[in-house]
Parts: sequence; C-alpha cells; structure tokens
Amino acid sequence: FAGNAPRCLKKFGLQTLMDPLQRTGTSVTNYKIGRILDNKLNVVYKQDKNGAKTADEDISTSPDFTSLLNKDGKIYSFTQFASNMVTDGTRGQIGALYLSEITQDEEGKLMIGKTAPVDASPVGGIAGVAGGVSTSWTTHLGVESMAINAKIFDKTADENKNLNNIVFSTIRASIVRFLRYFGTYTDGADLTSKSARDNSGFHPYRYGYVFEASITDQAEAKIEKHYAMGRRMGDSLTVMPDGKTVYMTDASGKG
Repeated sequence: FAGNAPRCLKKFGLQTLMDPLQRTGTSVTNYKIGRILDNKLNVVYKQDKNGAKTADEDISTSPDFTSLLNKDGKIYSFTQFASNMVTDGTRGQIGALYLSEITQDEEGKLMIGKTAPVDASPVGGIAGVAGGVSTSWTTHLGVESMAINAKIFDKTADENKNLNNIVFSTIRASIVRFLRYFGTYTDGADLTSKSARDNSGFHPYRYGYVFEASITDQAEAKIEKHYAMGRRMGDSLTVMPDGKTVYMTDASGKG
C-alpha cells in the first residue's frame, strides 16, 4: 500500500522501485482504501474549526504497517492506517484496519483481489496506530498510539475546567477527534468526562493497548485487544522467535 511517499520522492526528482498493491483513496470491491469509518461502519468526516462535520471524508494517506499472512493456501494482508495530521500538528486519532485477499500471478506479482474494513467496534475502535508486526501464528499485531491520561476523566470536581485548561488542550483535542468514531462532532467547549461517556461511550481505559487481528475459517477478520500487556502510548513492537516474548516501545514524553 502507498500513501504520500511515492509522490514526495517524485517531487524531488527521485524514483522508487516500489510497486504498490493499492493506493489510499482508490476503490476496491466497493470500499475506498484508507477511509476512516465509525463504530457503525459509516463514513467519518473531517471537522471545521468549530468542530462541525464537513462534507470532506476522512481518508488516511498514512498506511502504517501491512502484514502478509498465508492461511489455508491463500495470501491475506492486514493494513493499519493512522489518521492524517491536522492543522495543529496532531493526528485525527481514529485508526483503521483493512483485510485484503491477495492473488499472485505466474511471475510472482501480488495483486489485490478484494478488501474490506475490519469492524473494530467490539473493542471500542482503534485509537491511533503506531507500528505492527506479523506473527508466526499467522496474525497481525498492532499497537494503539493514543493513551489518554485517565486521571483527568476520574476527577468529579470541576471536570470542564480540567479538560479545557491549556495544560490539557492536546488531550481535549484528541478526545474531540476520536469522538467522531461514535458519531459525535463537537468543538469540545462543553466536553466533560461524563458527557463523553454518556453521550458517546468513550472511556480512556479502553485505549492504549496492543491489538491482534486474525483470520477466521470463514475468511473474516476478528480483532481483540491484549489488556494484560499493559497500557501505553505505543510506538512499535516486535515478537521474539520464542513466540511469547514481545518487546515494545513507548512514544510518550516520559517513555
């Protein structure tokens, strides 16, 4: 999969031998590659400066990692997408995952047969992605890059002030953007932990984990989060040859 990298290289007069399987924004089997979807698999839209929904779809141009998996003699790939940067330099927070079936011609060239988005609603969605790896047991491991400071949400006194204080402005912005996953478009002016939970279903403790995607015997995607592996602002991970040891890095300021 390719996002902006090939165009950036061309801009500087450079060429790449990379042969993309598919480009973000193009359609395959009725699905637009990289399109960010909500918990009901509806299209997520960008927000204007006041937090209102615009007419522009949120389509990621940042494919983060693609795993190639061989199951029952067929080749599949999971591709995880990071949300695009917004004007303040942070991301839109909602991550996306697509499962594709890959075909291969006689010369070995890979091509997309069909693709579909993975429904992440059973785990509350994916809050950002940063790094992934293919496992020896034919699954895809990824890590969430958004781990909201949950202590702020646990405060019962003066919640609104805490979330709108300049110290927590980045946290507030992250929550506001992620709430789109639940169909909520807001500028966050009246955002409190109670309103985020009651009106949308968002809670910070659901995010900041390693997630694993597998392929069922019906060739469908299944996703789960591994809470026992700890909560962090994930950056990358790797699985050791023993199949049970995982090294992970933390992207937070104190990680």
